[in-house]
Amino acid sequence: MTLYPGVRYSANLLEVVDVNNTPFCLMQRENVLRQGLTCRAVAILLRDRDGRALFRHTGSLWDFSSRALLPAGQGYEELARQLLWQDWQQEGRSLHKLGLCKPNPCEPQTNDLQNGTARSFTAMYEARIPATLLRQLASDPSRCLLLDHDELKGLTSQMAEVFSPILLQALHEGLL
Repeated sequence: MTLYPGVRYSANLLEVVDVNNTPFCLMQRENVLRQGLTCRAVAILLRDRDGRALFRHTGSLWDFSSRALLPAGQGYEELARQLLWQDWQQEGRSLHKLGLCKPNPCEPQTNDLQNGTARSFTAMYEARIPATLLRQLASDPSRCLLLDHDELKGLTSQMAEVFSPILLQALHEGLL
């Protein structure tokens, strides 16, 4: 059963949502990004048992381990499991929802066409993986950063400009 009968599933089709996260239309991804409209997304943070988290360098900013816009009709958790496998070859057995981060009303209503990121209601997930595997995944310090919560708070307070706005907002809202 599809959520949108008569609409062919496409990863390029997004739900445009209102301030209450209620979808009011479907639109092509590039149009949502170009027009600065609000949609839905998923972010995953890989953590080990000691609480260290893996952050990924995307473009010019440090960001979640994985993040993507949610295609129309797909569920948050379904996309989170897909990203976990696609980006890290990990199954979603240890996937836990942290919460939903609303778009920041103070943030300008612009989207990043180059990185494919948008103003969004972002479902935050955490995936616990063994510390040895997390260290292995973080072996390239130019692309991955392994931080505990105190290190993250310290770095974001001193160098907030090098972290993605959604990561800063999730930290500020106590979701991380």
